[in-house]
Amino acid sequence: MKISPKKTSRLALMGAASLLLSACGFQPLYSQNANGPAVHAQLRSIDVDVKGDALSRTVFSDLLNELTPTGTPAAPAYRLEVKLSRIKKGVGFEEDDSVTRFNFQLIGEYRLVDTASKSVLFSSTSRSIAAYNVVSNQYATLTAEKDAEKRASADLAHDIRLQLSLHFRQFQ
Repeated sequence: MKISPKKTSRLALMGAASLLLSACGFQPLYSQNANGPAVHAQLRSIDVDVKGDALSRTVFSDLLNELTPTGTPAAPAYRLEVKLSRIKKGVGFEEDDSVTRFNFQLIGEYRLVDTASKSVLFSSTSRSIAAYNVVSNQYATLTAEKDAEKRASADLAHDIRLQLSLHFRQFQ
């Protein structure tokens, strides 16, 4: 089997890039090295606390899926307290100023609390924006709005997990 010069140059470029990344200390966040399992274990020891309406329950469920997919911890080391706020803003308009498109922004202010000492270890804010169109059928518009809320919730939960992973990785 003959390897084309174009393929050879791609392989050489990929090899050089991996050498450069390893030389600068780059490590994948969820790698199977010594720190990867520790970050996963810390994420799995978080008790999630989100109170409120139906959207809050959706965020709660998405956070559980992101942080503790095997179930809530029996003896959590941390508690994640999340407060949500939302903004719905019209971004598309007709000539008569009726709105044809909305941006739904979900904002989660959260803090990670050590359950033993009750001290705040980390706090931050995550934001997610999802858009939807307004159509003549009210049911279709309501369905699009609820779908935008679900997409924003999943995105917010993923961002929170990423920020918490980076926090835990920093102290490894």
